[in-house]
Parts: sequence; C-alpha cells; structure tokens
Amino acid sequence: MRGVGVVGCGGFGPHLVRNLVEAGVPHVAICDPHPDRVARVVTRHPGVSGRPDLAALLADPDIDAVVIATPPSTHFALATAALEAGRHVLVEKPMADRRAHAEALVRLARATGCVLAVDHTALFEAPTRAALDHAHTLGALSSARAVRAGPVPVRSDTDALWDLAPHDLAVLTVLRGAPPAWVAAEAHRDAVVVEADLQLGWDDGVEATLHVSWRPPERRRTTVLHGANGSIEVDALGGTARHTRDGAVRALPTGAGEPLRAVIDDFLAAVRDGRPPRSGAALGLDVVAVIDAAHRALEQRARVEVG
Repeated sequence: MRGVGVVGCGGFGPHLVRNLVEAGVPHVAICDPHPDRVARVVTRHPGVSGRPDLAALLADPDIDAVVIATPPSTHFALATAALEAGRHVLVEKPMADRRAHAEALVRLARATGCVLAVDHTALFEAPTRAALDHAHTLGALSSARAVRAGPVPVRSDTDALWDLAPHDLAVLTVLRGAPPAWVAAEAHRDAVVVEADLQLGWDDGVEATLHVSWRPPERRRTTVLHGANGSIEVDALGGTARHTRDGAVRALPTGAGEPLRAVIDDFLAAVRDGRPPRSGAALGLDVVAVIDAAHRALEQRARVEVG
C-alpha cells in the first residue's frame, strides 16, 4: 500500500487519518471543501498532505485507496469516482442512501476488481466480536434486541435510521448469516425521523427488534441475544459481554484495541492480500436494503418485504 486519500475532515475524518498514520501507511493525503479543517489535520500530522478535491487525490499515482468520510448523500458519487479510477474504497456507513445506488456500487466494485468496504464500526468493537464469537453457545437463536441511542442534534442531511441503524443491522446480518426477510417500523419525527423502532424477521421465524434514537440525554449501545441455552448481553459503551444461563453469569473475554483501528487494519489487509474485507460491499448493500425497506414500512404503515 503506497498511499491512501481521505475525503472529508469533519467528524470521523481526523480519526481515520490518525489511524492510517499509526498503521504505517507511507503516504496519506486529505481533501475537504473547508480549508481550515484540512489545515488542522495537517498541523496535527505533518506528514499528511492536503489536496483541493477528490480529483486531485485521484490524480496522484501514489494513492492506491480512498477513504470516504462525508455525508451519506455524497457516498455514491464519491465512491463511484474512486472505483472508476481503479482505487480501493472504504466508505463510512451507510454505503449509500438508497438501495439502487448501493446495488450500483456493488456491481462497479466487481467490474473493477477493487475492494469496497464499509465502516460498520460495531462489528469491530471488542464486546460485539466476543458476542459473535460465542453466539453458537446459545444453541438455536430465538430473538434479539438492540438499542442505539443518545443525544445528537437533528440533522438535515440524514435521519436517525440512516445514522444509527446500520451498525446493528450489520451485526444482526452477520449473526444470522443473512439480512432479515421483512421489516415493520414505527417512528417519531421532527423535520426528519429522530427515533424509530424496527421489528425484523427472518424466514426461519427468528425475530429481532432495534430501537434507535437521537433523543435520550445519555448514550446507550446494548444488544441482547436469546437462545435455547440462555442469553448474551453486550454493553458496547461499558466494554462488556456476558453469557447468562440458568442464573449463572459468565463474562466473555473481550480483548482490547480501538475499533476504528481494527476497521483500518482489516481494509488494508484486504487490499494487500486480495481477500474480502470483513465488512464488504455485499453487507453494505444488505444494510441499505433493510433501511430502505424500513422507510417504505413507515410510509405504508405495514410490514414490508426486504426482497
């Protein structure tokens, strides 16, 4: 890996740059429409160089890959440009803001032979990894519930479903080996959806619920899995995962490490070794398809097939 370009120096952009630098990427370049953001990152990381826009990044022959950390509505156009230029892509969740765009990106990644990965960070959090690694100890899964909530100013460029739900939908899809077959939804709106409850179902009868909200004063990141052999509870913020069976509670080993660094390391390894990333384009499409169906369920006030 000669170099990586980062598009967007707002919320997660600086953290991505830091992790790329710490991962030892020889050449890191960034672009953002706000020059002051670029200047702050370059000052913090003197080896990082600034570029005026994505076209300038793609004109650099030493840039092998592009990381996109911009609003969801821009993901499709930016990822398309990077893939068409033969660059590997890591894009912040969601992969796109509509199903048709996600499908187009999957086709383009296949046609170009480039890696397309999505930053579903929850998959790389130590407690969640522990739960996924030990889920088989539950035997037959019967149900699951996830909560992802916390105070966020209402945004005009996205909503709580597109902002919060991708992480848990990615985890549930990996856990089940397939996305849900159907979804039902209820929501509270201001200008956009600020809180929503999803009911998800698979063809084998297993169901899950997901609550997402920008409203609560305190953050919550919890998942509970129920099976024939007890339950597994995950508190991502507390860094814990535990298995409860017949009243006995056993802490699961969670390890350590920054999730975002694990995302970066997995992406770089996928590019280097020519293997699929842990959170790839197919998973990104599955997640977008479920959220797209959830919005249709809200409009129709009915259960909707994901398809």
